[in-house]
Amino acid sequence: MRGLLLVVLILCLKTMSAQSKQVDIRDNYQKIFGVEMLEFGNQKFPKPTVKKLKKSDPLYMLTEKNKVILLNLFTDYSGFREFSQVKGIEDSISLQKEFYSFLNADAQFGDLMDKISEKINNGKFIDTVTIDQLTDVASKYFYIKGIDEQGRYEGKVCGGLNGNSANPSIKHPFIEAFSVAAILENFQKGNNLYDQFVRGMKNLNKIQFSENQEQRLLEARGAMYLFMFNNQEFRDTLISEYEKRKQVLPFYLKV
Repeated sequence: MRGLLLVVLILCLKTMSAQSKQVDIRDNYQKIFGVEMLEFGNQKFPKPTVKKLKKSDPLYMLTEKNKVILLNLFTDYSGFREFSQVKGIEDSISLQKEFYSFLNADAQFGDLMDKISEKINNGKFIDTVTIDQLTDVASKYFYIKGIDEQGRYEGKVCGGLNGNSANPSIKHPFIEAFSVAAILENFQKGNNLYDQFVRGMKNLNKIQFSENQEQRLLEARGAMYLFMFNNQEFRDTLISEYEKRKQVLPFYLKV
């Protein structure tokens, strides 16, 4: 009888321990996210941040390894752009208060955070993504933004305007956020995607595109996307970075 009671007690303790380690990002917004005011000339703008946590904190791996993913989801899939236009928040205390009030009320962002929480806690995937689908989205962050006076192509990577933001009707929040993180992590280190991008730009100059400037730009963008899409080093980088972050990413990558 005592042995049975001991087994039951151990099982109860294990269950309580597992429950205590459950991650709920929504309940920890103030621990994870912060905001600071930046000044540009006479203007001030709030900037979101991801806080640095202690290694002993259950949320440490989420914030330490996935800061870019969290910030990308926050800036692209919350109402922060509208919040940043609010005037009259001068002191730090008021800024913090308004920021967390806004954050707690943001349903779309909260839903995304719930999906990450469920993945961490239960291993739940919301989607299966093939490597072709992932590379398709990721390749569109290598963007040809214009043509200079000498007729050479001007490129940019990730932030602001890109092939994904230019098509707002199609959205893949987690794939986009992961792609940005993977590219930035390996842009001028690791697999050095900068070199791949430069090589692609040089190849564009060897191709005869349309004489019409706008059409030429569209064709060059498509050619750059295709160059990166077919780049095996880029694909290998995405797979490697996914393996590092798959504990928090709520999509399964089918290679």
